[in-house]
Amino acid sequence: MQPELDRNLLQRMIELHNQLLTALREGDWGKIAKVDQNIAECLNTLTTRETLSDELIAVKKKLQHLHLQALNACKDECEKLRKILMSHVEHREGYSAYQSIDMYQNES
Repeated sequence: MQPELDRNLLQRMIELHNQLLTALREGDWGKIAKVDQNIAECLNTLTTRETLSDELIAVKKKLQHLHLQALNACKDECEKLRKILMSHVEHREGYSAYQSIDMYQNES
């Protein structure tokens, strides 16, 4: 790989790592999605290379580790939202029960 191209990819991966870390700390799921897309594009660029420098491999592993943390955080957030939605559904069922009782009493 050309040294200049190697440096550019290395710098890009470090930037993506920092962006993902910031977005993850902020809990900004929109930013995380955008960074995820940019990571995919960067990794696609890496697949065209026959060999990677040790430095690039190390940064890629660091980014991959953080990316896994982000994925787990997203899973946790999805579970949290699922529980909130289920709670709303349960409360809605309770509300519907009150409406049914009111309708029944009005018919009597």
